[in-house]
Amino acid sequence: MPEFLGIFWLASTAGAILSRLAMRSLLKRLRLNGRNLRDMLIVGTNPRAIQFAEKMRRIRRWVIA
Repeated sequence: MPEFLGIFWLASTAGAILSRLAMRSLLKRLRLNGRNLRDMLIVGTNPRAIQFAEKMRRIRRWVIA
């Protein structure tokens, strides 16, 4: 029985890691093609909000309209 638990643990861990890597790869590919993008709304005009908006604007992968 302990042998089964070891094999099960290894298989389930490997499966979880591989599925996570596959999902991250798929989502990255979708985002490069303009899909699965996220919208962001910044509420407020205090200095911290403005600084955050400027920081996001400088990062190319974020699009702020």
